[in-house]
Amino acid sequence: MILLTGCNTLLGKTVLNKLVEKGKKVRCYDMYRPDDLPEGVEFISGDLLGQRQLLNACQEVETVYHFMDITRTGKKSRRYMKKVNIQGSKNLIFAAQKAKVKKFLFLSTYSVYGKSKELPATVGSAKKPVTAYGKDKLKIELFCQQFIKKNPMMINIFRPALIMGPGVKDPVSLLTLFMALGMDDANRLYMAPGGKNRFQLLHPDDAADALLKADASPSGQGKIFNIGSDNVPFRIDEIEGVKKALNIDSPVTTISSAKAWLLSLIFRPVEMTYFTRDFIFYLFQSSILDCEETKSLLGWSPAKDNIAILTETVEWYKKEKM
Repeated sequence: MILLTGCNTLLGKTVLNKLVEKGKKVRCYDMYRPDDLPEGVEFISGDLLGQRQLLNACQEVETVYHFMDITRTGKKSRRYMKKVNIQGSKNLIFAAQKAKVKKFLFLSTYSVYGKSKELPATVGSAKKPVTAYGKDKLKIELFCQQFIKKNPMMINIFRPALIMGPGVKDPVSLLTLFMALGMDDANRLYMAPGGKNRFQLLHPDDAADALLKADASPSGQGKIFNIGSDNVPFRIDEIEGVKKALNIDSPVTTISSAKAWLLSLIFRPVEMTYFTRDFIFYLFQSSILDCEETKSLLGWSPAKDNIAILTETVEWYKKEKM
């Protein structure tokens, strides 16, 4: 039996479908039941704060895929976000330990590196997260590393690049799509001056493949895996590549970091997703992960690069959402 938390996320749905295709017995755990839950998959509704419920969910489970978290506060408080991301993850790990789960796959994030001076960032690079989400994930990573020193349960940590693909709901990703479509003058793609930053993406299929390979591997206790696309282009080249692939003529606007931060202050009171800290980081910073060790240890390789990922996602959005 496999326990999958966060089955409503893009990655959760992708992993679930791949597990079902392989004939695996899966139990899903999330706040609400997906409308398209595959036949034969068990579902438990709940949060990460009920310890007894989590213990019940872990019964007869061999592997836990833990994707359930809160990426940004939204209408929830920062205190609640920390409670779910940090204490909730600890609750699940303790429940898995009590239920004698053999393997625990924890989904972290590229955000733990923050504004890394080392590109591509290796697993051992300095971790200085600038977002609340990155800070929460790093705390659980450190907890996992201490936990395995005294407990036999195998824990693997995955640090994915920004996951984007058809079905994406992440505001940072969607905002990029809205502005890239170029439907009218209000929709434009913002770019840092010069467009010489690079931001690695990851297709959900590629992320799922890495996780399933780690699950199938008999070794890897305490291993941390970076996963992201290959051949990450400069932003200006990425924009031109997507425009050419989609045959669109989206207006591109260069924006300074000072103006972006000013806009973030303007939009903050109305709780809009424009120019959030995450989006500003995406606009102006570079984020590239060194995935060579993951490729070597798991025999994994990403099938899609940034331009292919963006092109596929925009095509999906235009077809399904417009």
